[in-house]
Amino acid sequence: MKLNQKKLDDLEWVLDNLFFADWQNQEDEPYILVEGLKGESYEYMEKQLTEDLERALETGEVNNMDEFDLVIKYFRNMQQEGFIE
Repeated sequence: MKLNQKKLDDLEWVLDNLFFADWQNQEDEPYILVEGLKGESYEYMEKQLTEDLERALETGEVNNMDEFDLVIKYFRNMQQEGFIE
């Protein structure tokens, strides 16, 4: 899927704010718990998220925008709660 400018801006904003995530398991392989569409949660590893974001910004395309939309939502919620400016 080709990304429009708003999606690219959102993904770049997420990449710039990874530091503020509520990383779990920080001693080993940090990950965030992202809430899925049906209420389930899944783990997104920090290294994988960083690589996926960088690849999406470099190519302007993603295979599955749904996962990125959930990550964007996770970070926007953190912003609303005051953890990110």
